[in-house]
Amino acid sequence: MKISFRRAVKSDASIILEWRNDPLTVAQSKNQNPVPLDDHLRWFARVLEDERVSLFVALNEEQDAVGSIRLDERGGEIWLSWMIAPSARGRGYGTAMLKGIFQMHGGVFNAEI
Repeated sequence: MKISFRRAVKSDASIILEWRNDPLTVAQSKNQNPVPLDDHLRWFARVLEDERVSLFVALNEEQDAVGSIRLDERGGEIWLSWMIAPSARGRGYGTAMLKGIFQMHGGVFNAEI
């Protein structure tokens, strides 16, 4: 399975919020409450401008968005956070995304979902 990545852009805010507020994603998140739109838009704008954060949208071979993965530099360490689009779950995209990001960036990561 081939996955490619592109940097997230402002227009991705709505789909990433939709994925984040999916009930299964909410249940598996540290913050188990849906995120309000205004909070998400403020967070998203900060992430796009923060040099210590890289937010990618994962694309399948058909160039459909299947998830997102974020790399945060914190205290000299890189933390990963990812989610799979609800419509793409159970198809191996999560594994492919992690393998792809390891190939792109190498190194040691800490992870959180």
